[in-house]
Amino acid sequence: MAYETRTSAAGWANEPSGPSAVYRNLAPPVQEPVMRGGRSVTDVLVDIASSVQDILRSEIRLAQSEVGEQLIRVRAAGLLVAVGLGGGMLSGFFMLLAVFLRLRLLMPPWAAAVCIAAAAALIATIALRAGLHRLEKVRPALKTVESPKETMEWPGPLQTK
Repeated sequence: MAYETRTSAAGWANEPSGPSAVYRNLAPPVQEPVMRGGRSVTDVLVDIASSVQDILRSEIRLAQSEVGEQLIRVRAAGLLVAVGLGGGMLSGFFMLLAVFLRLRLLMPPWAAAVCIAAAAALIATIALRAGLHRLEKVRPALKTVESPKETMEWPGPLQTK
């Protein structure tokens, strides 16, 4: 079969002529629209998608490095807090021991120990209630962190003015 280069009525070149022309593709060849810069829309969209991926990766790396730097600073502060707590517990223990030894002179040793235990329990209860009360005030802030996640999962209709 011979092919002739000719232009049809629709202006398509290189169509087969002769008996096999019946089987030719009746649709014109698909060409992507080309933008002014000579790039196709598909190329531009692929570049946009890869740029967004690069930006997200960069943001994640930046967040990781910032968290790492903060952890280094927090680790040093945490060590100082632990040393301070340990020292405070030891001084509290020796203070209670001194109170016990003084009360032992006024009452039987078991009664002195019970008085000290009751006072320590009262202080611990007051501190625990105060801490729980403050924690309840902080809890609504945690709900606001989850709110944008829910909004992203269940987007409503777009509202335009």
